[in-house]
Amino acid sequence: MILRSTAMLFLIILVALIASCVGSARAEKRAKEAEAAQAMEQKARENAKLEAVRSVVARLSPRAQAAIKIDNIDVFLSDVLSAAQFYRSSVRDGVSLLYLCDKKHYLPAGYAPSDLVQLTTGSTYTVGRAGIYLRRDAAVALDTMAAAAIKSGIKLPVNSAYRSFEYQKTVFNRWVQIDGEEEAERESSRPGTSQHQLGTAVDFGSIDETFFYTKECRWLYEHAAEYGWSLSFPDGYEDVTGYKWECWHFRYIGIPACRFQKKYFSDIQQFMLEFLDEWVKAYPAG
Repeated sequence: MILRSTAMLFLIILVALIASCVGSARAEKRAKEAEAAQAMEQKARENAKLEAVRSVVARLSPRAQAAIKIDNIDVFLSDVLSAAQFYRSSVRDGVSLLYLCDKKHYLPAGYAPSDLVQLTTGSTYTVGRAGIYLRRDAAVALDTMAAAAIKSGIKLPVNSAYRSFEYQKTVFNRWVQIDGEEEAERESSRPGTSQHQLGTAVDFGSIDETFFYTKECRWLYEHAAEYGWSLSFPDGYEDVTGYKWECWHFRYIGIPACRFQKKYFSDIQQFMLEFLDEWVKAYPAG
């Protein structure tokens, strides 16, 4: 009787052990399946991120594609989303601070900033003539930058800023009369395509290549980006911008955009603006 009871107890324990092992195996299998599904989901998310970037980059010029440097896709996408948010938050009168305005991308018909402020010679910078205006946020940024330059013994000379559509038409036609249409296209913008109409671009100094050899230009090249100002038409990029080198022409795009431009786009404004233009069209909500 005792032997039978012992055998029965042993059998119960054995069955329990087998059941426990089977249960553990099933649990382990379920855990592995869940882990595999999670890995597949993560892979799908990574592929979606890569495809989102690839689809936008593919629409850029070969030279722009070659200039883009991405070390970490997650960090890059985070920065892209921040830049896109800044693009939308800086819209005034229907136009963003980062609006792509070039030979192929026109400003809206009749566009003029509604918050233009007149620049006057003061303690931080000089103005070459009366009637020079900037969009308010650009004017504030100019004053901040010029105040920093003063501390380095530099007084920035401002000689051109906002130009209306009609004024730009006069400027362009004058260059056509002087140099002919083909050459004028290299050194002046057709009305509706000028960064000056944005009210956020400034021409400093002599507005010619001699400005490059001045201490004011050297200071701008070294420090302008720290205050949100970016050189629009760098040397060696006429095939990209459509314009000859203009060492005197800086556009206010904000400090975050200057950092974004330098970090990923070889510090070329045109490449950064082209990418953002394509991104916000492809992903208007994010």
